[in-house]
Amino acid sequence: MRYDSAKLGLFRNKDKIERIDHGSDIASGSVPSGREPRSTILPLAGKLGRSIVPSSMSHQFPVRPDSESAPWRFGIVASEYNREYVDGLVGFAKDELQVIAPKSGTTVLRVPGSFEIPIAVQAVIERQRVDAVLAFGVIFDGETMHAELIAGAVTTALMNLSLQHKVPILHEVLVVKNDQQATERCLLPKINRGIEAARAAIRILGSLNNLAKE
Repeated sequence: MRYDSAKLGLFRNKDKIERIDHGSDIASGSVPSGREPRSTILPLAGKLGRSIVPSSMSHQFPVRPDSESAPWRFGIVASEYNREYVDGLVGFAKDELQVIAPKSGTTVLRVPGSFEIPIAVQAVIERQRVDAVLAFGVIFDGETMHAELIAGAVTTALMNLSLQHKVPILHEVLVVKNDQQATERCLLPKINRGIEAARAAIRILGSLNNLAKE
């Protein structure tokens, strides 16, 4: 069952916020296997006003950096959930890396869901000795706080891993409201977050290398 806010007669305003309950929906059999739940809307409690789930995403997009000849090693960790969309991120990222850094190599590791991404990123850094890791996942925001909790936990874990290991981690675990947002950011090139992650990876590696030369 998909939750359609229009059909439910609900609307979004400053007193509303979307939530998700991944576990209860799957347990009840209302969400197909491999698909994270869709959204409905609940009133915003006072202490939840600090929600980390954004109401909109930026349409700004980085330009392609100059081609690099360095043989960098990239790791990609990608969630199995919402695989159609995640595959779009992975495919666009790999293609972009091949264009910008044709001598580089890329390893892809799949994990069950977004929550498992950090531990897999840690393993890739420790075992593959990569220069940068791109983390891809897609979460549909919904009824409860689950999307917020997952997104916050993943963000904190990836930041800590990056600082601990001194390896750039490009965080593209997306929280989206509907299929249109997911399609624009995962399957189409205009604001594709896979392309964005690939370009950002090249840029941060170049910046760090330049800093090391000083």
